[in-house]
Amino acid sequence: MAVMMFRSACMVLLAVSCVYAAPAQTLARPTWTHGDTWRYRISLLPAHNRGGTFTYEGTVAVKDRQPDRYNVNFSGYYGNVATGADRTVRYSLDLNRTALAYQGGPLNDTTWYRWPLQIGAKREFPYHQPDGQSISIWEVEVRGWEKVTVPAGTFDTVHLTGIRKTLTGSKGTANEDMWYAPDVKRHIKHERYAASGPYIYEHWVEELTSFELR
Repeated sequence: MAVMMFRSACMVLLAVSCVYAAPAQTLARPTWTHGDTWRYRISLLPAHNRGGTFTYEGTVAVKDRQPDRYNVNFSGYYGNVATGADRTVRYSLDLNRTALAYQGGPLNDTTWYRWPLQIGAKREFPYHQPDGQSISIWEVEVRGWEKVTVPAGTFDTVHLTGIRKTLTGSKGTANEDMWYAPDVKRHIKHERYAASGPYIYEHWVEELTSFELR
């Protein structure tokens, strides 16, 4: 009887191991649809010119899709700034934000995502600062899978990290972490930390509170 029970347990373990699927090493590009909506809570953490922690909420929604881009509406905030007016922002079909660095300047394409998204991939992209003088290089790495909990729930995510190196103009460093959730079709958490010498001049966290996919 004991031998039979042992064999049965082994067969169950074997069956479980057979149906277990290892995390995907590549992810296909998702498609956004008009009406897809994500709501976030943004927390501004203490910095050298700001004491205490401030929080506010905002909404991101897909307005429409054009042949070469998405038009996305930001309501209540943009980046780490609370705003009272809505703002329409252009995103590439690869889900990367694109915008003029400054009036009459070059187009910044923040290529965090390059599809298919490959675990372990590394790449760089240039970024022109709004002052019209500073040029940075962002180094992005697709680190791997992580389970992350935010107010909207717990999700399987791919963790991406970015390090900004300033080439010309004002000096400073910045680190960003992005946790992309395939089930959400967007990041569920985004953290940015920037400093110049010993001074922390920017530190904020953006977390998903709810979402609706059409």
